[in-house]
Amino acid sequence: MEVLVDYDNVEFAEPILARAGLFTLFSQLVAVVGPRRKTVPERCRIRLYGGWFEKENITRKAERLIADIDGTFPMPMVWGKQGAENQAEKNKCLTQVEMAYSLEAHPGRHLFRTVRERRVDTRIECDTTYFDACQEEWCPMRDVAEFLEKQKCPMHDCTVSQADVLWKREQKLIDTMITSDLIFLASKGHKDLVVVSSDDDIWPGVRTALEFGAHVTIVQTQKRNTPEDYTRGVEKLEQIFLQG
Repeated sequence: MEVLVDYDNVEFAEPILARAGLFTLFSQLVAVVGPRRKTVPERCRIRLYGGWFEKENITRKAERLIADIDGTFPMPMVWGKQGAENQAEKNKCLTQVEMAYSLEAHPGRHLFRTVRERRVDTRIECDTTYFDACQEEWCPMRDVAEFLEKQKCPMHDCTVSQADVLWKREQKLIDTMITSDLIFLASKGHKDLVVVSSDDDIWPGVRTALEFGAHVTIVQTQKRNTPEDYTRGVEKLEQIFLQG
């Protein structure tokens, strides 16, 4: 069984689980997926996808996860139905975890720059009706709203723009890496695929994997209404919410 995990997606939706460590996180995953399985996989490989590199330097988050992996895995985990102690022992399979630095199709080549800084230079719409209920004569948020709408400082003759002061860190390539790996694994005959993500961007890969005959389990990190167009007519697909 191959399990492809969008780690940052999980971390955002389930911060308590993520902070508890990978064993706790994957124990919850096993508790959700395992009882629904008819057979126990011979082996399980979990790949963690995320922004692991700033330029060509590995991030602190990646370093922390590597230490967690090295100290915990591989280890036997129960991927079948829980039951008596002897039955639970039979349902265990060796589970290994790895960082997804590269594509399955080209494992020898790391994909760097998966975390980048980007200046915020887009116009952001603000709903100013909330200010009507403010008790302050002049709510400071009005200046913020004007700044975002005009993309410049509201003070007269000030030349500071939105892009000068606002920036954010973004992940790059994560959904496309998962999609590419789904298609590659399915094309190579892997029949048991699990994807842990709530992002709709992975669906082209899911549908293609299904066309190759794979059974795909989608484990959503938060409840979302997947558009029916994405799921209509597909077989060998199961969608589960991480919290069960």
